[in-house]
Amino acid sequence: MSGRGELEELSLDEAAALLGLSAEGLLALLRDAGLRAVSGAEVRLRAADVLALQHERDRRTERSMEELSRLSEELGEQRDE
Repeated sequence: MSGRGELEELSLDEAAALLGLSAEGLLALLRDAGLRAVSGAEVRLRAADVLALQHERDRRTERSMEELSRLSEELGEQRDE
């Protein structure tokens, strides 16, 4: 990103790379969400929106990992009994 802040727009390829997705995968998700784009070349996403989505995904992943760790510990305790 060039540092233009929240007004910066990203191409589909740029947004997909930030999110760790393929461009085709991101386009499919956007279409599932109701975006009516003929091609990926038409898609422009606000950088701030992409970064917010990335942050939310990271937060949910962290929360899931914490829950898995907790459940693993509980399972280990049950096996020890």
